[in-house]
Amino acid sequence: MRQFRAVCVSMLLFGVSFAALADEPLHLESAARKTTLIEIFSSEGCSSCPPAETWASALTGAGNLWHDFIPVIFHVDYWDKLGWKDRFSSAAFTKRQGDYVAAWHQSTLYTPGFVLNGRPWKDWYSAKTIPLQNEKTGILRVEETQAGLYKVSFEPVNNFEQGTMHAALLGFGIDVEVTRGENAGRTLRHDFTVLHFQSAPLQGDPLSAVFKFETNKFSAARFGLAVWVTKTGDRQPVQAVGGYL
Repeated sequence: MRQFRAVCVSMLLFGVSFAALADEPLHLESAARKTTLIEIFSSEGCSSCPPAETWASALTGAGNLWHDFIPVIFHVDYWDKLGWKDRFSSAAFTKRQGDYVAAWHQSTLYTPGFVLNGRPWKDWYSAKTIPLQNEKTGILRVEETQAGLYKVSFEPVNNFEQGTMHAALLGFGIDVEVTRGENAGRTLRHDFTVLHFQSAPLQGDPLSAVFKFETNKFSAARFGLAVWVTKTGDRQPVQAVGGYL
């Protein structure tokens, strides 16, 4: 009887310990070496986009995901008028892609569009590996201070006087049945899809910013978080960090 009680107490304590671990606030921290950020501009209305999103979905199980590279997929809205309204699309995401195109002195928006560390990446489909970085840029941290509220802090290796923090709430395992447009009759799987996006200035010493995401406003099998920092007026990421929620 005493042995049975001891086992029950032990199991109870294990259960309490496991629950405590499950409720621990999120903590993300990059290495000092720069993490590669891959931005993909996509649309459910574009027949060329599903292969790009399938390529990204294959990265969900990669061992070096979040540590060496982080993909984020922005859905643009310029396909919406052609028969299918993409519920993840945003005029702000279209503007983001347009700002890149203008900075590169190009004139055409297209999907799928890949951006690797702030620069166009046109040979993603033939690349056998994702280009990684060796440069040490600093340590980027994200701390969940209370439910859904996060503090970002950055310790740069080199001089970094003014900067901006960018945070993307990502959705995984989202299946959408498309009934009109170029992908009519297809069920599309979405991973790394940007559900909500925020930017804020990095201020103080250490450089820091705060943002808030509420996952209960969205529907996904799983959520993730991607955060990166840029110098003020520059679109090229200096450092990035991310992880599953």
